[in-house]
Amino acid sequence: MKEKLRKSISKDVVSAVKNHLASIVGLRVTELYDLVWNDIEFELIDTILIHTRGNQS
Repeated sequence: MKEKLRKSISKDVVSAVKNHLASIVGLRVTELYDLVWNDIEFELIDTILIHTRGNQS
């Protein structure tokens, strides 16, 4: 189950990054990892904390 979920999430992330890059055609993209991470870090942590009802352990 975990492996199937991991593949699904990976595919979703790759798809989202590809769509984003396609939408900014013509612009020079550098430091792609930082661009993606800075854009999703807060939302990712917030979503996980909501799912765990604030449990950080």
